[in-house]
Amino acid sequence: MAQQPNGQRVLIVDDDPELRRFLSGELTFEGYSCDEAGSGQQALTLIRSEAWDLVLLDWTLPDFSGVEVCRRLR
Repeated sequence: MAQQPNGQRVLIVDDDPELRRFLSGELTFEGYSCDEAGSGQQALTLIRSEAWDLVLLDWTLPDFSGVEVCRRLR
């Protein structure tokens, strides 16, 4: 049985839609609120416009690396 929602928000950033859906499903089952991004630019747009408790970030994305996403956020 899934836990009660804990209010924590997770952004899943990966170019593989199947992996994003899997992770989102598992984390949602555990009570997290999840959103997804398929590129670094999409992730940056979401991260800058909303608050997240955790960002799961793929190392390699189609437009630039996860490291570059982190660098741009700093």
